[in-house]
Amino acid sequence: MDILLRGPNWIGDTVFAKVVADHLVRRLPGSRVHVWCRAHLVPLYGLGARTGPGSAGLPCYPLPEGRGACSVVVAAAAMKRIRPRAALLLAPSFRAALEARLAAVPIRVGFPDDNRGGLLTHATRRPAARRSRFSPPFARHVLDEWLTLADTLVDALADAVPGTAGTGGTRQPPERSAARTTPVPGPTRHGDRGVFEPAAAFRRALALPAGLARLGHALRDTCRSDSGRPLVGLAPFVGSGRTRAWPIANFQALATRLRRDHGADVVVIGGPGDAFREDGDPGQAVRSTRRGRLSLFLGSTHLPLDMAAALIAALDLLVTNDSGLMHLATALGTPLVGLFGPTLPSLTGPYLPEARDGSMHLLLGRKDLACRGCYLRRCPSRCECLAGIPVDQVAAAVSRRLDEIICHRSHATAAPRGGQ
Repeated sequence: MDILLRGPNWIGDTVFAKVVADHLVRRLPGSRVHVWCRAHLVPLYGLGARTGPGSAGLPCYPLPEGRGACSVVVAAAAMKRIRPRAALLLAPSFRAALEARLAAVPIRVGFPDDNRGGLLTHATRRPAARRSRFSPPFARHVLDEWLTLADTLVDALADAVPGTAGTGGTRQPPERSAARTTPVPGPTRHGDRGVFEPAAAFRRALALPAGLARLGHALRDTCRSDSGRPLVGLAPFVGSGRTRAWPIANFQALATRLRRDHGADVVVIGGPGDAFREDGDPGQAVRSTRRGRLSLFLGSTHLPLDMAAALIAALDLLVTNDSGLMHLATALGTPLVGLFGPTLPSLTGPYLPEARDGSMHLLLGRKDLACRGCYLRRCPSRCECLAGIPVDQVAAAVSRRLDEIICHRSHATAAPRGGQ
């Protein structure tokens, strides 16, 4: 049986989508999940562990470029050719639901966002609606909400296709109501999903193949001026919602301080339309000082997502906004210093609280503001939630985290071998 997964449009959400696809494959043995997503996200679906159910990987198809009706029809025709039995629409847009409807997919599951409820056969309400303009739009982590959507799809298939009852030891399906729109059950513990553990699935979502891991190490060596110096990554850019971005001038000041005061090498990671200059210097691919080196992978020297993931995996630390690269780093186990303003770590922050070395990620934000967690894309004030995080506080957090990393390395080096 073929299942259509309409992937989200952003990098961090794509990491979550891979976990959801893993969940579907495990709950529906013998089924094949086909993913449609934006072209630049396709490399991410090629990463991940190749063991257990779904070891052949996920068939992934790029959506046609453009926003007009023609691109919708072309995408729907391509989806229809595989004759999917059900569609899970993680992209919250009206367009995603329209594509699945035009592809004549019998079961279409998703949240009724963007006025698309009429195009869904199973529209699932979130447990808590926004109560005011400063309230979060949802009540639990987005990945947990999507896993509930996946369970809804499995239940719908069990009702529509005899002998399709899902496996995996998940909770009993909720009783159905006569209403077209059914509420999502309350928050669940990981253990409620039996043999499927979201945290474990998240850790293997972006497992790097050996060749790509070697490339990441080569990129790391290129960015380092000395093998003994820490390499700190900066991710100052966000794909949408500029209110989630710590001021770029603060990132520039942080880069200067890390190189001057801590002797760290710094690499800035961004996309093709991003730019970064330190202290007014002309932009160059690599600059060196007597202390740390500054390397830029953005603009004309930006990396494809799979190569960016390989570099992030090789970093000692990443300082980032609440962005897609933060979730890449979380899945790869890279230690984080995360900066949060209008968003909440409990809802859209790192799904795993600890890094590969077992230490906790450091998440900074102002907790004294009444509008914290508003999730607005346009701030009616001056984005005080992020602009109010001083460079000194972030630099101190980075310094403390680097000391922990160095201490962890020294203990690992000094540990006796062979259990002696």
